[in-house]
Amino acid sequence: MPAHCEHCHDGNDGSIYPYYGVGPHVCGWRMGKPVVGHSKGLPASEWPENFQPDPEHGDQDDGKPPLGVWTHCMHCGAGKEPTPQGQPSTGLSHGADHGEH
Repeated sequence: MPAHCEHCHDGNDGSIYPYYGVGPHVCGWRMGKPVVGHSKGLPASEWPENFQPDPEHGDQDDGKPPLGVWTHCMHCGAGKEPTPQGQPSTGLSHGADHGEH
């Protein structure tokens, strides 16, 4: 798996993935609302495969953009971690690999 590509390079010989942040959304200014906080979250059916919502963030149906983890680069795969079977994973363990419940 590559360390990074031109789309995810962090400037220090690595990738920005994975990272926690605002999920898929349409910015308010595109809807004629040039005020911070008026962004609209996209429906889950439109989320890319590399976004995993934070289950502790709250209601995903409230219209606000979700928070979550952008797991890997969609261009080069940087950030994906191999699973024990050798298949790429999303990069999230949800605590299962660390004995957390």
